[in-house]
Amino acid sequence: MNKNLSPFQLYFFIIQTQIGVGILGLPYEVQSEAKGDAWISIVVTGILIQMVITLYWLLAKRNPEKNLFQYSVSMLGGIAGRFINGLYVLYGITVMVVILVFAVGIIKDWVLDETPRWIIVAMLCLVGVYLGKEEAEVIAKFHVIVSGLIILLLVITVIALFSYPLDFRYLLPLSQSGWKEISMGITKAYFSMIGFEVLLILYPLVKTKTAGAILKSATWANFTVTGVYTYLTVVCQIVFSPDEMDIIPQPLLYLVKALYIQVVERFDLLFASIWIVNVSTSYVSYLFLSTEGLKTVLMKLKRPYLAYGLCAATFFIALFLKDEKQMHIVNDILLKCSVIPIVIIPSLLLIIRLFFYKKKTKGSM
Repeated sequence: MNKNLSPFQLYFFIIQTQIGVGILGLPYEVQSEAKGDAWISIVVTGILIQMVITLYWLLAKRNPEKNLFQYSVSMLGGIAGRFINGLYVLYGITVMVVILVFAVGIIKDWVLDETPRWIIVAMLCLVGVYLGKEEAEVIAKFHVIVSGLIILLLVITVIALFSYPLDFRYLLPLSQSGWKEISMGITKAYFSMIGFEVLLILYPLVKTKTAGAILKSATWANFTVTGVYTYLTVVCQIVFSPDEMDIIPQPLLYLVKALYIQVVERFDLLFASIWIVNVSTSYVSYLFLSTEGLKTVLMKLKRPYLAYGLCAATFFIALFLKDEKQMHIVNDILLKCSVIPIVIIPSLLLIIRLFFYKKKTKGSM
């Protein structure tokens, strides 16, 4: 397998996959459960994700020349392995649909309220498939280039802080909600921070002298995302009161809406436009993941055709899910079932690799 990615590119690939559609609503979602301790929920989520990333690294470094879809087949056999890969493809498709539906809803509310829904979905899909059909190296280079926009988002929020009276008392006392509420906030934060699982696919593509460099890149990516999300949540919490946070679904957009300078009249539109780029990169990453998985199931079809097919599928499914109730049902199912591809399957594969293959090796000596 060609090793074309650097640890530097892996770092930005993971960041751009994790930071996506959920960044605008994360403070509201976590605040609704953990209240003033929302930032604690995000920090704990980051710690838990780091444990999962370490699990991925332990699994992948024992199969350094193969990605998840390849060693699942070699370890479990053709039928079971391809079934597992099919689950990952289904998971990837579902995530892409959720990204499209939530992104379209926000775009229509804030930017293109008169534009037909299908046109917005089509634009996002076309941008996604244009890049998603390429190899990992091309996608990674794009992710590196657009990552500077995240810094611009943070700069805009810093500028916005000077337009509001800040009240740090909204964060006090610490642990005011109790660990039950903080735990519920963790489930909300976790869903907005998924994307780190691309490490299972990208690991064999990274060119490095030591396996530790890959873990270091993934760790720094998770640290960066956790830091960005914690900062944005704290910013919203010290600007808006708890009662206001309960009724503002996208507090970051409301935060920057009050900004005004002669050059830029609507900072919220600028903020939303930059956010759309992050949505697209997240969609592209999951399209890449799903295409890689589908390659092991439909081996005769070339990669671009698989990407086109997956993109078309997400387009029509996203158009079908117009009702908000339907979308929340899909979202809840994905939230509960995502633990299977993200935690359970990699854990089982690692156990099999550690114990079954160890016994097999001893038996052959």
